[in-house]
Amino acid sequence: RAEEAEGRTEVLVAELAAATARLVEVEDAANSKVAAAAASLRASEAACLGAVEAAQDAAEARRRAEQSFAAEAATAERAVGAESVAAAAAKNAEEDARRAKTLEI
Repeated sequence: RAEEAEGRTEVLVAELAAATARLVEVEDAANSKVAAAAASLRASEAACLGAVEAAQDAAEARRRAEQSFAAEAATAERAVGAESVAAAAAKNAEEDARRAKTLEI
């Protein structure tokens, strides 16, 4: 009986050693997967932050472009207004010149 018990003990010890080895392998694999997932998460976070920064840069560039277009439009309006004033002044000058010629005759 002692020999049988000793034999069973040896079998149980061997099974325990095998189970422990499998557990270590499973833990190592799980740790590797967790590390890979964490690295992927960090990469995704960096990509998202980069996208946010790019969007902010684009919004700022659009704001500057809109300001520039508004300034150009205001300049064009002033130019059109000055042109109209100049045209009106030229028309008045022509009319004054006609009147002056009429008075001379």
